[in-house]
Amino acid sequence: MQQLCHPKMEMRISICLITLFLIQGQVLKADAPVAHLTVSGTAVLDPHAAPIRLRGFNVNWWAPPTDQDASDIQHLGANCVRYMFGYNPKGVYEPAQVEEVERQIHYFTSRGIWVIPVVWKFEKPDPADPKKHLGPWNSPEINREFLAMWTDLMARLKNDPYLAAWEPINEPHEAAPAAISAWYRDLVPRLRKIDPARPIVVEGANWSHAEDLTDEFIVDDPNIIYAFHMYYPYNYTTDIQKPPLAYPGQWGKAYLENTIEPAKRFRDRHRVPVWCGEWGTKTEASNYDLWLQDVFAILEHDKFDWCIWSWTLQPHDPQNKSFDVNTQKKEVYRVVADLFRIANSQPGGGSALRDK
Repeated sequence: MQQLCHPKMEMRISICLITLFLIQGQVLKADAPVAHLTVSGTAVLDPHAAPIRLRGFNVNWWAPPTDQDASDIQHLGANCVRYMFGYNPKGVYEPAQVEEVERQIHYFTSRGIWVIPVVWKFEKPDPADPKKHLGPWNSPEINREFLAMWTDLMARLKNDPYLAAWEPINEPHEAAPAAISAWYRDLVPRLRKIDPARPIVVEGANWSHAEDLTDEFIVDDPNIIYAFHMYYPYNYTTDIQKPPLAYPGQWGKAYLENTIEPAKRFRDRHRVPVWCGEWGTKTEASNYDLWLQDVFAILEHDKFDWCIWSWTLQPHDPQNKSFDVNTQKKEVYRVVADLFRIANSQPGGGSALRDK
C-alpha cells in the first residue's frame, strides 16, 4: 500500500491533535460551573442540594490567620469561617490593600472549610463634618471604589469551590436604614453580573442586631442569606463594667431568646435563610461560659447557622479581656470545643445544655 504521509509528519499531526484536545479540555474545565452553595426556602444547600449547617468562627485580618489556625479550627469540627478583611478608600481602587486576601482565604478553602469574605468597613471622614463618615451608600465616589474592589476580588475568588457566599460589608451604619437598604437593592444586581450563582449575605443597618433586620432589607433575589449579630446584653459581653456584671443576673436565657426573636420572625415571615454571623463575649465577663452555652442552645434550637466572634490571638490585649478563642486560652477553648462536639453530634440540637 502506498504511504500517504511521512512518519515524522504523522507524528507532528498526532502531537498537534493531542495538544488541541488538551487545550479544549482546559477551556471546558475553566468554563465548567464550580460547585457552590445555594438557597432553598429557609435552608442553605450544599453542592449536592442537601441541607447544610454552617458553624464556625470569624477570623480577622488584623490578627492574620495562618495555615495552623485553619488546622486548629478544622480540628474543633468547624466547617465555616467568616473572613473579615480591611480596606481604606482612597478615591481609586488599590489592589495592594487586599493582596493578602486570596492567600489567607486559601488556608481554609484548601482544607474544605467554607469561607464567607466580608469587608470590615469601607468609609472615610466626611469633609463637611470630620466627626462623621461617608460610606458607599452616601458617596458615589466611595461606591465606585467599593464596586471596583469587589469586582476584582470576586473575579479572582469565584472559581474556588469552597467560597460559600459573598458578604459585601460588615455592620453598615452612620446612615438611615432606608438609605442602606436602597443601596443593597442597587448593589446586589451589580454583584450578580460577576457571580450569578453564589449566595450574597445582607445585614440590617446600624450594628446588625436582630431587630435591625427589618422588612425593608428584603432584596428581590432568590439567593440571599440574611444576617444578624448577637452581643446582648452589651454592658455584660463587651463594655465590661467594674466590677463586671454577672450572668445570668437580671437577664438569663429567656432574655437572650427575646433579643434573637426578631431574626426568627423575619426568617419565618419571608421564608429566607438567616444566620448569626457574629456572637461572643469577652472572657472577662463573669460566667461567660454560661452565656456562650445559652446563646449556642438558642441558635441550635432555632436552627440558625453561626460563626463565633472570634478565632484569633491579639498579643497586645490581656487575654482575659478579649473575645479571642485560641489554643492558648485553654478554658474558653474547652468550652467552645464542647459546643462544637454537641453541635456535630446533634445537628439540630443543643438540648444537652442547661435549661432556662
